[in-house]
Amino acid sequence: MPAIKYINRLKTIDRLIQLKMTGSPKELAIKLEISERQVFRYIENLQELGGKIEFDKLLNSYVYFAEIELLMTYCQKNKNKLRTDLRWQ
Repeated sequence: MPAIKYINRLKTIDRLIQLKMTGSPKELAIKLEISERQVFRYIENLQELGGKIEFDKLLNSYVYFAEIELLMTYCQKNKNKLRTDLRWQ
């Protein structure tokens, strides 16, 4: 998968978590047009990056334990290189 597509999905998931609007893993998979297993992998990736994430059954959404923001930037230095910066603030 191209890096930009991966980063954009992470950003979308992060935004939905911030808004507490992910829905169930199955619903999130439908929103993102990916499999449920991929949803779990993306959540695991965000957790590996330091995100404290859990699923809230009452809200029917993934939520962050603490107020945090995932900052992701990428820029194309030349046609063959892509630089990414993923960090929590």
